[in-house]
Amino acid sequence: MSWIPEENYVFMPWKNGKGFTRQIAIHPHHSQFPKDPFLWRLSLAEMSEDGDFSAFPGYERLLVIWEGEGLILNGKRVTRLETIHLPGEPASTAQLIRGPIRDLGLIFNPKEIDAELQIFTGSRKKEKHIEANSDTSLIILLRGQMEINGQIFNHPGTWVGKKHSSFTLGYEGRTVVVFLKITHRQIRSLSRNTYL
Repeated sequence: MSWIPEENYVFMPWKNGKGFTRQIAIHPHHSQFPKDPFLWRLSLAEMSEDGDFSAFPGYERLLVIWEGEGLILNGKRVTRLETIHLPGEPASTAQLIRGPIRDLGLIFNPKEIDAELQIFTGSRKKEKHIEANSDTSLIILLRGQMEINGQIFNHPGTWVGKKHSSFTLGYEGRTVVVFLKITHRQIRSLSRNTYL
């Protein structure tokens, strides 16, 4: 396993230039966003005003709002801790419900990648055993404290598990944790003409 502390996230502008994001991870790891093709990209973003999301033709999004009241996305109300699955194009239009929000988002190529996202939070102490039959497992600590296989993490960051990992996750209080499972459908060579 490896740990990516929050301070190592890469700060960069949105693809459409209308906001900023902090990239947590991208695959292949050598991809330079947004000029290079990629299979998946995980990032945090903040929205402080109404606007459009960047368009990503050929991709899909998984998105969860983890702080703030929520937003109206393409005419549909989306509230805190609700998972959204939407196409990468056309560009989605978002209006804030009541003030800024912070979200976690995965952009991925659905022809190559299967992705699942789960949110863990609650006021009581909880423990879950997870069998992650996937190529990549990520646990993103957004707020609070968590414990993985007896190791305590009390500062925001991302735990990256090995292929087909199994682990025990513990959390309590106002903690917000996201578990992301990414599976490659098959190995294919990347083509710039396909992804750009």
